[in-house]
Amino acid sequence: MEDDNKEIDLWDDEDLLNEMKSRMDDYESGKDVGISWEEVKQHLRDRNTK
Repeated sequence: MEDDNKEIDLWDDEDLLNEMKSRMDDYESGKDVGISWEEVKQHLRDRNTK
């Protein structure tokens, strides 16, 4: 039986690090402008009223 509770060091995960770098590059270049906290809250409110 495998140990399902083993600790994972995410800083050793090359795929994760590459994804994080890609997202930061997009944000810093303006390709991805992100969304505000107000937009997130409004989206959740709208979703809960349907």
